[in-house]
Amino acid sequence: MAEFNNEEEYIENLLMNMPKMSDQRSPEEIYRNIKYKVEKKQSKKKMLIIPSVIIATVAIIVVLISSSFMQSNPNEIAKSTIETKQESLENKVITDQDQQNIEHNSQFSYSEKRDVSPDEGIVSEFSTRTIDEKSTPAIYEQDLQQNDMFTYGVFTKDAILVPISVEVSKSDIDWFTNYLQTAEALPLEQWGFASLPNIPGKLQYSQNEKKLHITVPKEQVKKVPEYVEQNLTRILQYSFSFLNHIKEVDYSDENGDPIQLNNIGLLKTYKVSPLVNVGYFSYQTNGMKLLVPSDLEYNSFNSAIENMKKAPNDFYQPIIPNQIYLKATENHDKSLNIEFNKLLDFSQGNENYQLMLDGILLTAKSFGYKEVFFKDVSPMKWEKFDFSKPIKVPIAPNKYTIKK
Repeated sequence: MAEFNNEEEYIENLLMNMPKMSDQRSPEEIYRNIKYKVEKKQSKKKMLIIPSVIIATVAIIVVLISSSFMQSNPNEIAKSTIETKQESLENKVITDQDQQNIEHNSQFSYSEKRDVSPDEGIVSEFSTRTIDEKSTPAIYEQDLQQNDMFTYGVFTKDAILVPISVEVSKSDIDWFTNYLQTAEALPLEQWGFASLPNIPGKLQYSQNEKKLHITVPKEQVKKVPEYVEQNLTRILQYSFSFLNHIKEVDYSDENGDPIQLNNIGLLKTYKVSPLVNVGYFSYQTNGMKLLVPSDLEYNSFNSAIENMKKAPNDFYQPIIPNQIYLKATENHDKSLNIEFNKLLDFSQGNENYQLMLDGILLTAKSFGYKEVFFKDVSPMKWEKFDFSKPIKVPIAPNKYTIKK
């Protein structure tokens, strides 16, 4: 009670010392303007979450600058302000209840739903995305029975580097020539990407040594874009680590001397290494949702999975809703068992199911697992997955197909 009185007295003193204001707008007009600005920000940043304290602050502002403010004494205003706080809290309870109702109709559904705590805000945002959004599936071993595959690190128009896998018809030409020809044929702009990384120079590939040598003339060294320098390791990793054709990349100028770049210094031989101990998130470009590896490495598969429920930044989105809990245990044959806390029903499946499963399997791959056995799922056969047997991990994410 004492705290309440102190708060009331503080608000009274604060309002009495405020300068006089006049505003001809109605409270409804002020509220609409504020609401419009908030919704506009939300449309630009999907993961923007407005804390309840901001909602309360907006309500207080509406009271303060309305015309009724000029006609009320401090005691009445203080009472109105406190009642507004209480009303905001009551509205928040209703909002949380509505959130649970939304989650009941979520794209991801259990045969039985557990109660979801009110602080799981990311789940609500994830669940209300439209099912019209498309996602690019991962490439699996069975996809390559009649096709070849090449992987590239490409930049989006947001300057985000993402890995893509390109499926083409099998060809008799050698792998590296086919790799370069496919790169030239990529309709990157149509797919919503900016460009392939531009490294001026000449490429030489040794199939026996599985080695790529890049010769950059001295006068061209300064023309290597800064964004390529800063992302060079990831570019090579995304381009070559998913397959086994290139194990090493080295550099020199036309005289065989080492190359010194402006920002990262001396270029050393790069041993192509796979993505290790990473999780996967969703990134959207051109209406398509792609899988992107995390920038961080995690201590365990279970730790990676938990982090895949939270957006790490404004560009990446979680691929596993918060209400889905899974537990992974390792088998002696280096395979993985994954159990869900309740039966996970795929019968109303859409693109997000595919994205989630691909991301889980690619994460398992990064921790060295070859196969994953899923329990507590229904139906036993869905899309390309047969859950009655272990699922082999994918080769690479984000499949695109072209005809040359």
